[in-house]
This record gives sequence, structure tokens and C-alpha cells, in this order.
Amino acid sequence: MESILYILCHASTVPEILAAADHAFGTNTPGSGNKLTLRNGDLSVEISAYGEDLGEECVQFIRTQIDAVCGHFAPVETEQHTDIKINALHQLTGSKGFVHIRYTYPGAEDGETEEQLTLTLCAVAGALHGLLLAREGTALLDEQGRLVFNDEGESSLPWFMPWERPLPPGFFDGVPEDALRRRNESLAFCKARHIHVTEWLPLIESEADAAVPAPEEIAGRAAALLIVAIYSECLLQEKMSVEDARDFVAPIIEGYGAERFFSPAEAAYLENDDSSEQDRIQFIWQYEPLMVMLWALGYVDDLFYPDRICDVPALSRMMYEHGSIDALMADAKPRGTGELLSAADLIFRLDWACVDARIHGLPAPAGMDGGVVVERHKALNWLITCEEWDHVDVST
Repeated sequence: MESILYILCHASTVPEILAAADHAFGTNTPGSGNKLTLRNGDLSVEISAYGEDLGEECVQFIRTQIDAVCGHFAPVETEQHTDIKINALHQLTGSKGFVHIRYTYPGAEDGETEEQLTLTLCAVAGALHGLLLAREGTALLDEQGRLVFNDEGESSLPWFMPWERPLPPGFFDGVPEDALRRRNESLAFCKARHIHVTEWLPLIESEADAAVPAPEEIAGRAAALLIVAIYSECLLQEKMSVEDARDFVAPIIEGYGAERFFSPAEAAYLENDDSSEQDRIQFIWQYEPLMVMLWALGYVDDLFYPDRICDVPALSRMMYEHGSIDALMADAKPRGTGELLSAADLIFRLDWACVDARIHGLPAPAGMDGGVVVERHKALNWLITCEEWDHVDVST
């Protein structure tokens, strides 16, 4: 009987890989080079370790193995375990080491021996912060031998979070305390929903550094967003002509005195007699940042979890009922800088998770709508930086 198993792990050097294997098997057997051979009666286990300490050629070899394994599991369809798949792929892509295990023993298959050996190798993988590839490379097992994910889209876990190399001591020494607290609160929120967000992301602005627009500016931005969104809705959904759509929004522009609030891109869009469908789709999304502006002014109670679009009729009704900047300001209860910063920090980290998933061809994790997330990210960054609207930074 002969079987091959593999481990992809975050351990990056051959000595630590072989030491973990030797400890798990309890043999106190020195390895030779990058190999370790263990024997117990007729059972022979040959372990070959590959780490970054073996040089650039080995690093490329490890990356090839990672790409092959991820390429096998990434396309797997699953209805119930999408987030587990996403996080398992995070675990794999962060690997620094690769372990090849070949074990043999004479005679027919021995289920008890194989199960015990697999559990021992799972313990090795756990010690190395890795996953064991078992069942001819079709299944990922954790340190307890539980099925994390297989190529039939199955898992025995309710959730899975990838391991990440801890930050070095003092990494955030000297940073503003309020910014670090918000970062920690955001990460706790993400972990509670089993959303992987790297802990190495930078901090956002502190209260001392934030540049929050005046409430009147926020109200003006809300008016501009409403108008370009309604104008787009007239063109896309109501199938109006450009002239009729302009006539429809003209009273809103006049009521809010909105000409002075449009960004250059918004003004150019409204003046374009032949805007593209893509432009119209882009601007109809501006209901999402409109909701953020109304939240910042105290009209919307909660920035709900970004798994769905906003309530467009409700937002439009709020704006129509007021009809002018003065009326909007009269009932506004602007939120404090700290609350704006907390929301901005969280959306920054949620957008990182969405972008990272998209880069790997995966859906946004935990049911998030990536379009909603990025629009909120832009709006909240504007609220804490006062950047020009057309050039707000939403990099992650």
C-alpha cells in the first residue's frame, strides 16, 4: 500500500517543517537535507520539505504548487460553503512552505493505520499553520482531521478562518490611540462574521487628522448625488430622451441651487447629449453614496450591513420633502467626527475583503454586495478627507 499526501503551510523554512513532523511522530529522528524518513515496523513515511530558505528556485516551485491547488478548488461550486471556500483559498495563497509525504506499508489497505497516520499528519499541518491535502489531493483537512473543503463543494465545518502571520511587536507603536481602537473594533466585526481581512492594513485618519466637510457641503453633495441618480434613472429605466430627463430634474436643481455642488464629472455628464450606457449605469449607483450623506446628516438611522442596495424610494422621498439646502439643514442632526471615522474604517476593511475576493475570481464574502461597498467607501472617505469628489481615494 502506498499513498501520497501534501501540506501547504505558512512555515517557511525546512528546519521548522521537519522539526514539526518529528515532534508529531515523537521519533527524535534527525533529517537529512530537506528529507525525513520515519519507520515503525513495516510502515515507512518519507517527508520532503520545501521552504523559502532553499532559494528562489524553490520559492517558485512552492508558488507553482499553490497555484495548482488553488486552481483545483477555486472553480468548485458550492451553495452552502462559499465563505469557507474563500477563506480556505486565503489560507492556501498565503503559504510559504510545501511538504510532500509518501507513506508505504505492505499488504492491503488498513483503514485504522491510515486514519491514525492522517490524523498525525493533520497535527503536523496544524503546527505549521497549514492544511493537509488528502484523498488524492481532493480534500483539505484541518489540524483535527476535519474536512475544511473538498472538490465536491462540501465541508464539515460551520466556518473557517485562515491563519495569518502575527504583526511584529511594536508595529503600531506611536500611532493615534483612537485610530488603533477603531481598527481593532472593525477587525472584531469582520471576525465575528468570518470575513478575512489582513491585519497588516494601515490605519485610517485619526480625529486630529480628519477633514470633515461642513454640514452644508454634505447637504449639497447629497443634492448633487440625488440629481445625477434621478437623471440616470430617467434615461435607463423610464427611457426618456436626454431633453425630457433634463426637464425632469431641472426643478430639483433649481430648488437645491445644485449647480454649485456638481463635481466636474457630474456637470459634464449632465451636459453630455450622448452619454454612454456605462456612464448612466455608473451614475445611477449614486443613490448609495446619497444614503451615506443622509446618514451623516442624521436622516438615516443606520448604515446597514452592505448586503443589499439602499431603499431608493425612501431616500428620494426625504430629499423631495425638503427640496432645498435650507430645509435639509433645518432638520439635520450631523454625526460627530468619531462616528464618521468608525464607519470609514470598517468600510475600508470590508472593501479590502471584496477586492481581494474579486482579484481571485471569487464572489464578495459573507453575502456582501461589492458595488454597494465601494460606493460607501468613496462616500465615507470623502466625509473624512474633503477630497475632490471625482478623485476620492478608494484604494485598499
